[in-house]
Amino acid sequence: MGAAGDMLMGALYELCPDKEGFLRDMNRLLPGVTLTAETVTRQGIAGAHMRVAVHGREEGHHHDHDHDHEHHHHHHRSLGDIREMIGGFDLPQAVRDRAMEVYGRIAQAESAAHGVAVGEVHFHEVGALDAVMDVTGVCYLMHLLAPEAVWASPVTVGSGTVRTAHGLLPVPAPATARLLEGAPVVSGDIAAELCTPTGAALLRTFANGFGPMPEGVVRGCGYGCGTKDFPRANCLRAFWLDTAETGAGPNDTVTELMANIDDMTGEELGQAMEALLAAGIDIHAVSHITGGGFYENIPRMLPEGLSVHSVRVDEGLCTADLSKQLLELPGFAKRKAEKILAAIQKSKENDLSQLLFGLGLPGIGEKAAKTLAGRFGSLEKVAAASWEEIAAIDGFGEIMAKDVEGYFRDEHNRVLCQELVELGLNTTAAVVENTGKFTGLTFVLTGTLPTLSRGEASKIIEAQGGKTSSSVSKKTSYVLVGEDAGSKLTKANQLGIPVITEEQLLAMIKGGNQE
Repeated sequence: MGAAGDMLMGALYELCPDKEGFLRDMNRLLPGVTLTAETVTRQGIAGAHMRVAVHGREEGHHHDHDHDHEHHHHHHRSLGDIREMIGGFDLPQAVRDRAMEVYGRIAQAESAAHGVAVGEVHFHEVGALDAVMDVTGVCYLMHLLAPEAVWASPVTVGSGTVRTAHGLLPVPAPATARLLEGAPVVSGDIAAELCTPTGAALLRTFANGFGPMPEGVVRGCGYGCGTKDFPRANCLRAFWLDTAETGAGPNDTVTELMANIDDMTGEELGQAMEALLAAGIDIHAVSHITGGGFYENIPRMLPEGLSVHSVRVDEGLCTADLSKQLLELPGFAKRKAEKILAAIQKSKENDLSQLLFGLGLPGIGEKAAKTLAGRFGSLEKVAAASWEEIAAIDGFGEIMAKDVEGYFRDEHNRVLCQELVELGLNTTAAVVENTGKFTGLTFVLTGTLPTLSRGEASKIIEAQGGKTSSSVSKKTSYVLVGEDAGSKLTKANQLGIPVITEEQLLAMIKGGNQE
C-alpha cells in the first residue's frame, strides 16, 4: 500500500541474506544515529519496521503514512549538504551515487513544484537524518541484492491533505506528483498520504517499469511496515522472483556489444556499469594489460591456436614464434609487428601500481593503487594481505578492504596473477617510508580556503608525508576548514577532531608544531 522510504527498506531487509552485516554497516555511518529492525504486525501481517534514532531519540519518521510534516523541527539541508554527507559514508561508491541520484530527483521535483532553482531547494522533512538513512539503506540493500530487474505495481497515493513546512498541501504532495509523472497511480480508499516524496523518488530510481507482476517462481517475500494502523494493512510487499522466458519471441535473440575502454578510471567505469545494470542491460568488464593496442584490438583477430594468455614476452617467442604469427594476420606488416612487440616488452617495465590499477581491483583507482603498492611492496604481499591489514591504511574502509581481499581469494584471479609473474611483468615496488612533518596524519578538507585551492592544499600535505581523505572518521587527524564549511565541520566537532585553518596549516609546516 503506497510507498515510503522506511517501508521499502523494511521489505528489502527481509529479503537480505546478511541482515546483521547490513545493520552493522548502516550503524557506523553517522555518529549518534542508530538503525534497528523490529518485527511488528499490521492487520495480522508480520513484517519489519525500521526505526532510526538520533542520540537515542526516535526521529518519528516524517514519512510514516498519515503524518504531520512540521512538528519534528528538522534541520533544513541543501542538496550540497546532503551530497557532502552521503559522500562521506563508508559504503561502495555505487551506493553513494544512487543515494545522491535519489536526492537529485527530489530536488528537481521540489524545484518544479515550488518554483525555485534547484540550488535554492532546502530539504525539510526529506533532509532529516532518518530520511537520509532510509534512502541510503534502500540503495545499499538494492546493491546487496543486485536484482536483474525491478517491477512495481501501480502506486497508491492516498487522498486528502497533509501539513508540511510549506503549509497544508493536497495529497499526493506536489513534489510527489512530479516524481510520479508517467507512472500509473490510484488514490485508494484511505484519506492519508500513502506515498511520500522519498518513496516516489526511490521507485522512480530503481523500477524498470510499472505493471502486473511478471510470471516467475517466488524465492522470497518481504514485508515493510509503517507506523500507523489503517483499515488495510499498512505494509509494502517485495517479491523475489526467478522469471522464466518461454516461447519464441524477441527474447530469443541476444545482441552483444563489445568495446575497448582505455580512457576511463576504474571508479568511473564502475559507475557506468551500475547505470547500465539499472537500465536492465547485462554487462561485465574484463581488465587487460595493454601494450600498443595489442590486447585491445587483436584478440578477436588472433588465428586459432594463439590466445592472449599464451603470449610470453621472452626473447625467443617475441623474435620468432609470435612475430611470425603476427605477420600472418590481415593488414600486419613487419613494422607494425615490431612496434607491437616493442610495446609488449616496454610494458614489462610498468611499476606495481600500474599493474594493480590495470587488474581492475574493486573500487581501486590510480591513487589507491599507488598507496597499496607503496604499503606492501609486491603483488605477492598485496594478494596475501588480510582485509584488516588493508583497512588499517588511511583512506581504505572495511568494505573496500574486503572487496580487495575477495578479489585475490578468487581462484581465477590467483591464476591470472601467477601468469603475470611468469610473463615477466614488474610485480614489485619500493615500500614508501614517509618522513615528512605530517607522516601518519590524515587531513580532511572542507570549505573554500583563503588563498589555496583544495588541490594545492592536498599536494602540500602529501609532500609532508600526510594523507587526505574525503570523509571524516575517528582516523582523521585534522580537518582543514575554509569559508562555508559543510557537514564535515559538524562531524569533526562531534568526534572531537582538531579543526585548523589554512594559516595554521602553513604555520605547522614552517614551525613543525602540530598542536
